[in-house]
Amino acid sequence: MLSNEILHVSQSSYFTSMSTDYILTTLLIEISEQFYQLVENKSTSFKTLRVDKIKNWIKANLTKELAVSSVADAFNLNTHYLVRIFKDETKLTVIQYINLLKLKKSQELLLRTKLPIKQIANLAHYSDDKPFMKSFKR
Repeated sequence: MLSNEILHVSQSSYFTSMSTDYILTTLLIEISEQFYQLVENKSTSFKTLRVDKIKNWIKANLTKELAVSSVADAFNLNTHYLVRIFKDETKLTVIQYINLLKLKKSQELLLRTKLPIKQIANLAHYSDDKPFMKSFKR
């Protein structure tokens, strides 16, 4: 629509060249704003996809002793950057997310089995039952 206006104004004898410049500037602003929104939406979705991959990797490697540095190394990321994007997307730190997964696993085991606490702590990927109980109480 703006491009048609530009053509109309430029071909008309009753408009000045400033009118054409004004409409052309308006067109450029509109195009740049649409491009900016497109780029912004892609970067957000890229971050979301990246964090989803990280979350899936954490779930798959929950049996290992996980630290922020090991997760960052797996994705060739700086630990500070990983913490920042993860917190932006999930509202949790990486360690909070790992602990949340372990607690969900332990809750499920406590509700569905009659296993002793020590065994549930082991199955929920805790190294010992004392940190498990402390974490569970919290």
